[in-house]
Amino acid sequence: MRGTGPLISRAVRNFRAKSPEGVKMKYGKVPLGKIEAAINKLGGEKGLDRLLAGKSKVVTADNVVNTAKTSRLRLLIRDGDHSAVTLNERHNPDLFYRDRAGLYVSPNFLGKIVSVAVPTEAGKKFKKISRFRLAADATGEQLRSGRPDSVWNATDFCAWFAAKLTNQSNGEEGEFLATGWANLFLVEGINSEVVLVYVRWYSGVRRWSVDAWRLGDAWGAGRRFTSCN
Repeated sequence: MRGTGPLISRAVRNFRAKSPEGVKMKYGKVPLGKIEAAINKLGGEKGLDRLLAGKSKVVTADNVVNTAKTSRLRLLIRDGDHSAVTLNERHNPDLFYRDRAGLYVSPNFLGKIVSVAVPTEAGKKFKKISRFRLAADATGEQLRSGRPDSVWNATDFCAWFAAKLTNQSNGEEGEFLATGWANLFLVEGINSEVVLVYVRWYSGVRRWSVDAWRLGDAWGAGRRFTSCN
């Protein structure tokens, strides 16, 4: 018979038992199966008790999405653009990314990024792209979550960065932070691993440093993050 038997949960039986006989329920036409499904969504009888006691609340899926979008907006604040640039000459990453006056290239960056980058021919055009300032401390994983389409491929990043660096080779003020704070980029390198590339100007030794870090490492508010689109 409907409403009885082992398929009806204890929570639903309790709910039914507590309903006074002869009292018309507001949602009396709702099938017990739907009531049981709702209670299961709340985490069972204990979840229902927490909700009724005001210790938990129901949040709609739309609200969860909007909250996530708001969190991303708070993490990254728009901080201008990198202008479009065209390569004036062929770029060979193996030749450009070598330790020399004005530039230090870490073994990590060489092994994870340069090792899979290929030369780019002169005339390659890169469009104007957005840059952001970190509004709060964040890991590379959080930056990737905030802008899922922000990951560079190794070849494009190496060519683009080399072209841009010529305008600030001696630490001049420009599109990259040259204050000693980090410029951050997400780049896909060897074995399709995405790493956080860290670029910083060291005024004491008058050179740029380029390194590759794990996504789990945290970076302080105020650092600059550049998306590839």
